[in-house]
Amino acid sequence: MAHTKEDTVLKEVGDIEDSMETYAKILATNKPNPLGPGYIKLYLLSAVVFLCSTMNGFDSSLMGSINALPNYISYFDLPENGNASTGIVFAIFQVGQMCGALFIWMTDWYGRTWHIFFGCLGVCIGTIITSLATSLPIFIAGRFLLSFFATCGHTAAPLYLVEIAPPIYRGTIAGMYNTFYNVGSVFSTSAVYACHKYLSHHGDLDWRLPLWLQMVCPGLVCLVIKFYPESPRWLVSNDRHDEAQAIIATYHTNGDAEHPLVALQMREMLATVDREYQASWKDFFDLRVLVESRSSRYRLMLNIAFSWFGQFSGNNIVSYYLPIMLNGIGITDTNLKLILNIVYAVIGWVASIFSSRLHDVVGRRKMLMGTTAGMTVCLAIVAACAAGYTEYGNQTASTVTIVFIFKFGAIFACGFTPMQPIYPAEVVSNRMRAKAMGTFKLTAGAAGFLNTFVSPIALSNIGYWFYVFFVFWDTFELAFMYLFFVETKGSTLEELDVFFEAKNPRKASVEAVKARKRIIQEQRGSDSRRVRDAETRDTTQSEQVMLRMHTPQGFPGLVPIDNGPDGTRRAGVRRQWAVLQVLFPHATLDDLVDKDRAELIRLLSKSSSTDTDLPTERFGVALSVSDCPENAHDALEESDEADDSEDRHWDESAKDPATLATSDDINAIGLAGDRRRRSYLGICSVGAVLKTLFRLCPSAKACIIKDFKLWAPVQPDDTRPTLLPQGPVITPSSDSLRELRYITFYFDNVQAITPFLHEESFRVKFTTRDQQGSSWLGLCNMVLTVGSIASGSDTAHIHYYNRARSYLNLDSLGSGNLETLQALCLLGGYYLHYRNSPNMAYSILGAAQRLAIALGLHREPPVRNEQPDPEARGSYVLRLETRRRTWWSLYCLDTWATSLRPINRISVHEAQALDYDLQRWYDGLHPVLQHTIDAPPRMTVAREFLRNRYYNARLILSRCFLLYMTYEDTTRLHPHPAEQQMASLCRSIAGETIDAIALYWVPNRTQVWNAAWYLFQACMVPLLSIAMANMSDPAAVDPADVSAWYASLHKALEAFSEMRPWMRTSDRAPNIVAVLLRAMSQGPDGSIHTPSVTDGALNLFGMSDEFLIEMDWSELPNDENIFQSPFPLT
Repeated sequence: MAHTKEDTVLKEVGDIEDSMETYAKILATNKPNPLGPGYIKLYLLSAVVFLCSTMNGFDSSLMGSINALPNYISYFDLPENGNASTGIVFAIFQVGQMCGALFIWMTDWYGRTWHIFFGCLGVCIGTIITSLATSLPIFIAGRFLLSFFATCGHTAAPLYLVEIAPPIYRGTIAGMYNTFYNVGSVFSTSAVYACHKYLSHHGDLDWRLPLWLQMVCPGLVCLVIKFYPESPRWLVSNDRHDEAQAIIATYHTNGDAEHPLVALQMREMLATVDREYQASWKDFFDLRVLVESRSSRYRLMLNIAFSWFGQFSGNNIVSYYLPIMLNGIGITDTNLKLILNIVYAVIGWVASIFSSRLHDVVGRRKMLMGTTAGMTVCLAIVAACAAGYTEYGNQTASTVTIVFIFKFGAIFACGFTPMQPIYPAEVVSNRMRAKAMGTFKLTAGAAGFLNTFVSPIALSNIGYWFYVFFVFWDTFELAFMYLFFVETKGSTLEELDVFFEAKNPRKASVEAVKARKRIIQEQRGSDSRRVRDAETRDTTQSEQVMLRMHTPQGFPGLVPIDNGPDGTRRAGVRRQWAVLQVLFPHATLDDLVDKDRAELIRLLSKSSSTDTDLPTERFGVALSVSDCPENAHDALEESDEADDSEDRHWDESAKDPATLATSDDINAIGLAGDRRRRSYLGICSVGAVLKTLFRLCPSAKACIIKDFKLWAPVQPDDTRPTLLPQGPVITPSSDSLRELRYITFYFDNVQAITPFLHEESFRVKFTTRDQQGSSWLGLCNMVLTVGSIASGSDTAHIHYYNRARSYLNLDSLGSGNLETLQALCLLGGYYLHYRNSPNMAYSILGAAQRLAIALGLHREPPVRNEQPDPEARGSYVLRLETRRRTWWSLYCLDTWATSLRPINRISVHEAQALDYDLQRWYDGLHPVLQHTIDAPPRMTVAREFLRNRYYNARLILSRCFLLYMTYEDTTRLHPHPAEQQMASLCRSIAGETIDAIALYWVPNRTQVWNAAWYLFQACMVPLLSIAMANMSDPAAVDPADVSAWYASLHKALEAFSEMRPWMRTSDRAPNIVAVLLRAMSQGPDGSIHTPSVTDGALNLFGMSDEFLIEMDWSELPNDENIFQSPFPLT
């Protein structure tokens, strides 16, 4: 019952449970060594950053101490018991703190370490001003600057530590940060005591020298901080993923880049960090992120509440005004006051160091509530004893007051000191964090200002009643913490995001901690039971064999049941041993025990080949030829339902030029309802993927057939937005300006990809119209055809294509000239693919290639410089360059068109070598062709096309190995590690492709046509992966991987939706992706399984997961879908 109740509550955090379980299991079985080299580096790095915390502690104790020095009081003419001027000197620090908090957003702009650097540098400058001050106004101004810059460093430093520390030790490492508040406090009080004791007779040196010492710690940080790595989450938000991954591997797993924690944390960061959000000065006043949702408002409430509690719980009275409090209970000796100040700081330091680990062991909520209750009791006793001394002069009451003042300080240091910079940063999201930390400092500054300014006045006027007020206030804090504070112990920052989406975040976080503890205990208990059973059970030899095989690498089906009586268990073992005798008749038990799965399979094959009496029917399995990996290549090329009596054929003739085909057989959109044998597809085609999907998930094919019948017939669409007005008939004489614009669109969007036309010469010929040959007219009309598509027009291309067809016929092949060849390149390389006629395009390009060879374009002619006329020489060079570009453009077009038609199965080593060459080639490109920097528009077109082609080439190269894995008989053969690596690489490339296209696609018909097809290609991989996962043992599938696949698919659907205005009427690919995703999400009973963060969900268009169930899938774009050819711009 306890588990049932717990699981019911955990449904509120279901989106994170699998990820949490994965994390817990990793820690239970493969926890990194906290004393490893990477962690030692992290500790040393953190120790220097801790020095930023000394700035606040140094100042609070410094001012409290020098406020007891007669030389300081007399120099600035301040009263001994304090007044408003004293309050201003102290409170100006909080004013500077609030002003400095206004600039915390800059940490999102240029990074955490730069903000720490500037903050520490400014503290040094402020220290110089205060140390040299000759009047109270100058002294106050210096303290303002010191506080302003101290806040910059003091807020960026814990932010940095929270984000770079491992989750399991985040409370300890980051919590240790604020314990150095007390280091600064001890340093300052000790310095003041020594200076007063030995330098009080040397003028004002006894209080000025401690002021100079205030720059020691920030000065050291300023010297070294820029040599430290940046926050990994900041790096991820700025698309520097490799650097972030390297930092996590170095400091979280001791340099092990393959450790599962590295991949888990990277996936979580990539899923939650908003990479498009980059803070700037313009964003400062846009505070909507802090209140835009219920969860954001809850987070902000906790952030503000904790910051106020940390400064307004009675602690500032003691830290700043301890000497005044001591005066109130009869202690007036200056040296004794300073010694007690030092003791108070030391006690707080020791207590905070001890408790920084307790927050990760006991938990934040329990520690904060327990210490707040203790503070309330201490203040109540202090108030009572102070009243006893004030009213009756009781010296014992005075002594008790001192004791409980120190106990109060120790208790406060246990609960609040480690968590003050940590908890406010933990409870806010990545996007909120910088501004929320600014809110934290503003609130803390306001609370501190009120406390420090009012306290001396209150202590002078109402005395111990001021303590009574804080008794009631701390009681209120305790109730608030119990009702609202969220437990953050042991959770990653990304897991906390999900807690706040629950109906009751506090309850969800507490129950999640219980569940994590249960998971770890069960995991460890399972491991210990296996070891204990293996050591203590009195079994036969066969039982011992089975127990030793009871490992994740063994045969799960051959494990005896542990819960039954001994007799039943031994009977089960004997039956299993009989099966082993059948499988391995010539092997002894010792031969089998220490062998892994692959070795056992080889031994089984050897036994089968030597024992001819063993019939294959004995196994109850009939292995088909296609089940063998070596034949999977051929099996995948054939249609599952094709009729062998029919020859391959297709019909892509333009019987109705005004209507585009809804599908082609290269992408196999019509595969579900068409049994004909079509063109050669090959294992790299989308058709092979769809066939495999249908085999793994038969309901997917049924869904495709059902929805295919509902899709409306394709009709010419005149309503979609275009860049130019459309007309039913467009002739050259009716609108030459329109045609000039089509030509401009051609050169802006197509020429950058295949630059075989000389723009200036083409425009001159078109404008003068002095050439009317069929070759020129065919080329001109093909340019207008493709250019009109690039312009966004849906109908103009029909007119120009009809005109081009009249000039490009069989007789054109008898006309050997460059213009005919170029027209065929545009026809076969671009337009026929736009019409979903890839096989016809393939044939046209073949003819174009023969024509190019006949023209001699495959040969590189020598450059001749004997022409004396510069104009003639220039014309000759231009002609040679045009021939050269035409040949290589044709070569690229033909290569792109054949990339899906491989001749044989490629070996894994060949694929790895080719992939390596592709990466090395892409890395060697000019930066303009790699990065999204300022570049001419035509260069941008080339860059985006090149990136998509690069990802697609790598995807095609690795996708076949993913398909091979689906055809392997996993009970007979374990996939080769290299093939598994290629399959994993395929999934990674698909995810990168979807991310890149979703981020960089350009709102233009031609570029959307290109990008959307590659997006469709990439979607096939996560769909296939989900289908494979559904057919696999759940224990063998990483839930985080499934989550990433679903996330990629929903990101792709969102990109498709954004591309709608620039899509064609005939495009169906988004429908296919949506329907297949729906089919993959269905359970055995036909109900749709809604993916979550833990098993594959990503909020679609920012909506909740329920949207995926409640939405009408038929409303997905049916008439505005993407191009369906495997090489749309080729």
